[in-house]
Order: sequence, then structure tokens, then C-alpha cells
Amino acid sequence: MEKLIKFLIEKRILSFKFISSLRYALKFRKWPDFKEPRTINEKLLWLEFHTDTSQWTECSDKNLVRKYIKDKGLEDILTKQYGVYYDVDDIKFNKLPSSFVLKTNNGYGTVLLIKDKTTVNELELKAKLKQWLKEPFGYKTGEPHYTRIKPCIVIEEMLVADPSISSSLVDYKFWCLNGKVEMCFVCTDRDIAHHSATFCAYTLPDWTRREDWMSPKFKSEGNIPKPSKLQDMMRYAEILSTDFPLVRVDFYEVKEKVYFGEMTFTSNGGRMAYFTEEVLLEMGGRLDISNIKHGS
Repeated sequence: MEKLIKFLIEKRILSFKFISSLRYALKFRKWPDFKEPRTINEKLLWLEFHTDTSQWTECSDKNLVRKYIKDKGLEDILTKQYGVYYDVDDIKFNKLPSSFVLKTNNGYGTVLLIKDKTTVNELELKAKLKQWLKEPFGYKTGEPHYTRIKPCIVIEEMLVADPSISSSLVDYKFWCLNGKVEMCFVCTDRDIAHHSATFCAYTLPDWTRREDWMSPKFKSEGNIPKPSKLQDMMRYAEILSTDFPLVRVDFYEVKEKVYFGEMTFTSNGGRMAYFTEEVLLEMGGRLDISNIKHGS
């Protein structure tokens, strides 16, 4: 089925809305309700297909979003950027530091953590990057705002995780509805190669773990310590979410310094199953779209 969906999207035989709805139906065994959307999944899909999402494209672009961050006065939370390349052959590895992060500006999972560049086969690496740039991200998932991003390779500094807490950087994902932070969805022990991670949710600002918010498949044990810069991250998230009815803003904290991760408007393509149905409905109820102007 996935291959068929990919084929139909690439050939433009079906609309994005139909493909997105089909994927939703395959996940939840029902079609999304666009006339009276109720859950957060349905409302984010409604926003995708009934409003102007041109700014979503800018802020979903892992390179262009940096301008948005700077314009909001938050340049200090950006990681160091070593280069942006639309042609992989332009990358000069001999001029890069010994460790860095390679990623596409438009995809999911297209990330490489280079801990020691002397161990990397440059030809093989460039071949992988060229393949990534050819992938039509957004078509297969039914997310048209991603398809408007011009693909490139972004090279940034590598942030180091605290192994006592997580094998990967702790990813603090702040859900913002109508410009206000509602909760923090935390991702730890991420395995990029196998697309796996551990998830949990916390109330704000008290940082109470709410395992009951998670669906059975995503329940986990353990507790993530309250980040020292939680109040700063909450403030940054609300500054960055001001222009949008719905957005998830992600941060990292390394040695008590906050770093911007990314902004996401259609989490899991509008097919989130991390939360229970009750939580999805509650989040949807808190998102007011009644006065939003139709833009597309």
C-alpha cells in the first residue's frame, strides 16, 4: 500500500488531501472530519488544507527557519551552522571540524551524526546525500507545505547528549495552541537508523509526568529530570508560536544552554497515535479555529 501511495502522489494522480485522508483512514479506521474537526489530528489537517500555509513552508525548512528565529530576536538559541549546500559536490570535508551533523532541510530521519570525519568514506557519504536530495518529501505523507521547500544539505555543530539521561539528545517538544504552551512531549533514546525512540508527556510548568496521556503502545518507564531552563524554553516557544494557531516547537538543553531544534505543524502527518483518544480530543478542543480565514 505504501508503494502505491508513493506512486500515486509522485504522478500527481490524486490530491494531497485525498492521500492525507487515506493515510489517516488506514491508521484510525475512519476518515478525518473536515466539516467539524474535533481531535488535534483533524484540526491540523484542516489547517493544512484550508488555510494559507506559506509560512509553514519557511518555518519547516531547517535552513530558512533560522531567519525566522533571528527576526524574533532569538538568534542566541541557534546552533552553529558550518554550511548550506544545494550541490553535494560543493561540500569541502577538509574544511569541516572533526565532528558535525549532516541533514536535509526538508525531511524526517535524513540525519547523519558524524562523530569523527576521518572514519567516513566521502564518496559513499556524498552518494547518500545526493539520494536524499532526490527524495520528494511531502508527497508520500500528504503534506504539501513540505513539497515547496527547495532541498539542500545543512551542516551544523554536533551537540553532545548526557548519557546519564538519554543515549540521544533529550528532545523537548512544546505543543503550542493559539500562542500558548500546553504541554511538553519529550523524546529520548532516539535511534535514527531504526526510527525508534522513547516518549513521555509532562504538564507545565510543574513538570508532572502524565503516563496516562500516552496510548498503550507508547507507554514507557522512567522519568526525565525537569530541565534547568524550562521557563526559558516555554517563553521561547510562545514567542515563536505567536504567528500560528498550532505549532510544536522543539528545543535541546546542553550544559544549561537552550538550543532550537525545529518547528513542526503536522506532527506525524496528522496521524499521531502517541496520545490517547481522550487527549487528542482535549487538545483539539483547546485549539480554536473558528475565526481563522480560509487561505487555500
